[in-house]
Amino acid sequence: MGGAEPTPLRGAEKFVLKFPQPVFRTIVASMPVVQRLAHTTPTALLEEYLHFSWGSSGLGPSPAGDGALALMRLLVQAQEPPKQQLLRLAFDAM
Repeated sequence: MGGAEPTPLRGAEKFVLKFPQPVFRTIVASMPVVQRLAHTTPTALLEEYLHFSWGSSGLGPSPAGDGALALMRLLVQAQEPPKQQLLRLAFDAM
């Protein structure tokens, strides 16, 4: 993405100015989890990341039981706190 549009900043302008800031912050915050990929199984790392993302959302403790992983995966995809809250309410209503 950085080199998608040549500019005097060699593509960095698009990444810095046009990339959604909440998504960028999430990527930067997740780096400690991603760095563990060499020493953790992909499945365990995904679950760790889902719990990390849930904890960052402000929605309280991570869900448990049937559907917990599905709800956390949906939360990651929603990306924005208002949408995440609506998603949780809709999921709980099912």
